[in-house]
Amino acid sequence: SVVHLKDVARIELGGENYNVVARINGKPASGLVIKLATGANALDTATAIKAKLAELQPDFPQGMKVVYPYDTTPFVKIAIHEVVKTLFEAIILVFLVMDLF
Repeated sequence: SVVHLKDVARIELGGENYNVVARINGKPASGLVIKLATGANALDTATAIKAKLAELQPDFPQGMKVVYPYDTTPFVKIAIHEVVKTLFEAIILVFLVMDLF
C-alpha cells in the first residue's frame, strides 16, 4: 500500500527560525525535519520515507544527494532486538526453574 505524507504527517512550508545555517561536512545543505506522528510506527515510516526519497533523487539537481545525519531507527531496531533476546532468556530461565522444582 502507498503511504502519503499527508496521511501520517502535518506538512508546513516555513520555519520557526530562519537564522539557521545547515551544513554537512562543511558544505551548504538544506535541512528537513520529519517528526513521527503519534501512534505511527517509526520503522515503517522511516522505510517509506527513505524509499520515496530514493525514488525522487534522480530528479534532484546535479550533485545534490540525500543524507541522514540523525536517524533514530537503528537504535529502535537494537532496542527491539534486545527486548526479544531478553524475552527468550526469561522463557528459558522459567523452564529451567520449573524443571528443577
